[in-house]
Amino acid sequence: MNQQIWHLLRCPSCGEKLAPVPAASLAPVPLSDAWGETTGDVRCASGEHSFPLLGEIPLLVTDPASWRSRWSEGMGLFVSQMIASERQLLVELFEQDLRPRGKNRVTQVAQGLARHREEVVHLMQRLGVHATFERPPPSEGTERADRQRFSPETYLTLIHRDYGWAPEVDEVGVSWARLLRVLPGDFRLGSCVVLGAGTGRLAWQLAAQFGDGAPVLALDINPLPFIVTALLQCGEQVSLTELPAHPRRSSLAALTRPLRCPLPSAPALQLLFADGVDPPLARGALQTVVTPWFVDQVPPDAASIPPLVFDLLVDGGSFICTGPFLYDAGLTKPSLRYCADEFIEMVESAGFEITMASYETEPYAASPLSTQGRTEHVLYMHARKVASKAQRTHQPAFLRRGPGTHLPVEAMPGLAGRHFEPQQVSDVAALIDGQRSVLDITNILVERGVLADDGAADAAVIACIQVLRQQLGKHD
Repeated sequence: MNQQIWHLLRCPSCGEKLAPVPAASLAPVPLSDAWGETTGDVRCASGEHSFPLLGEIPLLVTDPASWRSRWSEGMGLFVSQMIASERQLLVELFEQDLRPRGKNRVTQVAQGLARHREEVVHLMQRLGVHATFERPPPSEGTERADRQRFSPETYLTLIHRDYGWAPEVDEVGVSWARLLRVLPGDFRLGSCVVLGAGTGRLAWQLAAQFGDGAPVLALDINPLPFIVTALLQCGEQVSLTELPAHPRRSSLAALTRPLRCPLPSAPALQLLFADGVDPPLARGALQTVVTPWFVDQVPPDAASIPPLVFDLLVDGGSFICTGPFLYDAGLTKPSLRYCADEFIEMVESAGFEITMASYETEPYAASPLSTQGRTEHVLYMHARKVASKAQRTHQPAFLRRGPGTHLPVEAMPGLAGRHFEPQQVSDVAALIDGQRSVLDITNILVERGVLADDGAADAAVIACIQVLRQQLGKHD
């Protein structure tokens, strides 16, 4: 592991510093052989919390066991679906009167499904994750996590895009060239985190091209892309079968590809399993924060990201945001589906100076095997944290999602008898007494039916408190 990361990491449960504790019984092994079981753990300075090292990737979430269970449950569902699909195709192969090319296509897909299943199972086992086939009932408070339940299928297209399609289709090269055009001439990467890193390919490229030895952290909670990247970094050969939903030709219905990355090894790169909305990182310690295809996909409200990034960066640090503004209707309310220009306005209001931005079309997920792809308008933005605005935009600890939601919300003179718009803001104001936390207020409003128990209620309460503070002159 990159030993320089420890001054940047904080316990996701209590915010204390973290340090690794190797498994004493394990003899040193080559990196590529370390995958498969826990190789030690990470513990906080308080001694109350520990987090497993899977291979050499820390799992820094408040409940690591529940996430590993979700991964195993997701694998069980994946295996069951793959077996069912394969059996159905074999039945159709004999039931339908297909011509030779049709028979060949169906046979290809059936065989490809079997290979695909074996490849994914093997990769996840390298990370110590095994399929379970009984899903327990969801426990209280897991609504948001359930929406993010792991499925290996979620990132397979991204894995092929990042490591499999080139040189036939090089979307990575197109995206990288556009990113370079918005970076200032004096850009320095320094210590960096990529939130919602996907495969970690962008973090790898940043570390390889701009890295000066400072840690580059790739943070995500989906394990399959990370194990692929980790093994490629080790020099291992990895292959995955691609099964396009709409193949261009009957002979292209299933293709097993060797995955490759043309980049040199990047010792500064460190993969982390963690929540990008509440990253386990020291505040004010990073030179660069990158959010690729993240702000519209992961947080319930993209407006929470600019203040978070501001909080993570040193004065003068860089905020790099890339991606289209395409929202998950099940996660993001219609009023919060901001356009690119709205988001840029939020970034400026949070204390940043936009140095360069572009918003143009580019191809995305257009597999060389498929008849189908898409074109998206994608924002590429570089912004610099303006030091003079640091005090004005500082966000107090009780407004940070995660551990901060347990802290008392400070009393605010001037709330009594005053009405705020919308009504939800007034409902929150009436419950602020200097003792209740964001979590306390959230629970009360959920019980009253004012807020829905949808996993984003605490974010709504934080947004209301920010409105109150702004109107009372306590600028966030």
